[in-house]
Amino acid sequence: MAEDAEPMKVTHETKLSAAIDGTTTQIMLVLAEATRIASEKAKEHGFGIVGTCNTSTSTGALGYYCKKVADEGMIAICMAQSPEFVAPAGSSKAIFGTNPIGVGIPSAEGSMVLDMATSAYSWFGVLEARDLSCCARVLS
Repeated sequence: MAEDAEPMKVTHETKLSAAIDGTTTQIMLVLAEATRIASEKAKEHGFGIVGTCNTSTSTGALGYYCKKVADEGMIAICMAQSPEFVAPAGSSKAIFGTNPIGVGIPSAEGSMVLDMATSAYSWFGVLEARDLSCCARVLS
C-alpha cells in the first residue's frame, strides 16, 4: 500500500455484521480481516456476516478463507462479484462475471471445501493465461 493510501476501515458494524471499505487495498488483505471479524461474531453470537467494497485485485481462492472458518468448526460461505467477462451461450457480448463461490464445512474427517467460479474459467485463471501468453511472446 502506498504511504499516502488510506487503510481499510469498518464503516458499519452490528453484533452480527460488519461492512469494510477496502480503500483500494488488495482484496486478499481485506478478506483476511473480513474472515477474522465474521469468525469472531459467529463464535460469540452464532452467526457472522461481513461485506466488503472498494478493493483491488482478484479475490484469489475463496476456499482458503472458507477452510480457515471450517477448521474452527463453523460453516463458511463466501461469494464475490466480478466484472462482466462471460458471454452467455450463443452470444459474443460479455454480460456475466465469473462470480466465485467458496464453501467450507467442518467434519470429523477434516474440513470439506468447495471453491468454484460460475464460469468455465475463473478471473484469476484468465489473468494467468494472459500473463503466460505475454511471457511466451517475449521469450520467443
